[in-house]
Amino acid sequence: YKTTGNIRAEYRSVYSSGEFRLLYITNDILIFSRNMDGMSLLTCVNNSNNKIEISYSNNATSLLTDFCSNTHTLNPNSSDIYKITQETTIKINL
Repeated sequence: YKTTGNIRAEYRSVYSSGEFRLLYITNDILIFSRNMDGMSLLTCVNNSNNKIEISYSNNATSLLTDFCSNTHTLNPNSSDIYKITQETTIKINL
């Protein structure tokens, strides 16, 4: 498992210079991406009591667990960061 600090250091240029896109926000859920050079980092924070399923048109890799799939489930009160290509379509199921 990587820590968010290690991920931020590894992808410093994306976080500091990449285009910011706010994709979804409520009182309990925050999903945004940072995009640069054909790559996107999708940061998801789920402070709700419900699971969130995120589906992708291409595979996405969790930078916290290294799990690669075209669907990820974010459990209640958890967060994750996914690496995807910018061409990837994202569908969020609440």
